[in-house]
Amino acid sequence: MAKKNNNDKQNDGFIKLDRNLMSRPEIAKLIDKEGPAGLALYISINLYLAHCAGGWGLYTGRQFSILGMEVKKSRSDVRRVITNYNLFTVDGDRFTSPWMEKQFAHASQKSRSSRENLYIRAEEIEKDIEKKNIEKASVRVSDDTHLASSDEHPLTPSSENEDVSSNYKDFNHYLNR
Repeated sequence: MAKKNNNDKQNDGFIKLDRNLMSRPEIAKLIDKEGPAGLALYISINLYLAHCAGGWGLYTGRQFSILGMEVKKSRSDVRRVITNYNLFTVDGDRFTSPWMEKQFAHASQKSRSSRENLYIRAEEIEKDIEKKNIEKASVRVSDDTHLASSDEHPLTPSSENEDVSSNYKDFNHYLNR
């Protein structure tokens, strides 16, 4: 069995293309003016943005040169695709696409909702445990009332009413997750 390189691990994953990508007016305008290489450049830029933190890439000439080499376009072609077709959002020295914003927002919302679910579930577990402890405490108080008249010390459990070992079966549903 062949081992995966660290480089292969970095290339795992995917990005989603909109089903109606080719019918969007901005893309149609891009293809009319830039040709199929313009579409390849658009996809290449989005692939670059997918590897950037939060989907925001560097808006620099050096980065444009790197992106242009992949599809044999010049730095000015890359800048034109980013600025002229309303396909990207430029903010100072960085840029992103609405496509990346949507994907990263969905991912952060998904992780936030799973975190919230974990917190809610943990609170439910704590409430269940607290409820059981309160019930056990009330049962012990009512069971130990007869000890005041007996010779036994009130803090020692009576062998007939209470088992010394813990009953872990009550908590199996917490462990089976």
